[in-house]
Amino acid sequence: MEEYFRKVGMPEDTKFMLSLDNCNSHSCQFELQLGNICVLYLPSNVALLIQPMDQGVVQNMKCYYRRDFLLKLVNDEGIVTDFKRTRIVRESVFSVACAWNSVKAKLCAKPEGDCDQR
Repeated sequence: MEEYFRKVGMPEDTKFMLSLDNCNSHSCQFELQLGNICVLYLPSNVALLIQPMDQGVVQNMKCYYRRDFLLKLVNDEGIVTDFKRTRIVRESVFSVACAWNSVKAKLCAKPEGDCDQR
């Protein structure tokens, strides 16, 4: 961060706080402070509340993507191997974009349809 501060022309005494969740790789046994940089460890379960990707956003998007993929597979006239071979990257990227746009701003754990990952 100190290097970044210098690069963007911020004063040398600019303070910076890094907040870390309670991941096992983040050792909470000591308080880390280096110059104007300090580390704040979040209490347990806080990351789930403040990080959108921990609130089921990614799983929700994957469910929409899988639903779209399976609908196209079922409606395809050919055999499965031909479908997989002819599906081009552009279509997959478009499906990901559509799945992302289907994710609601306020979402529950799963989309309207049930997405079972078994």
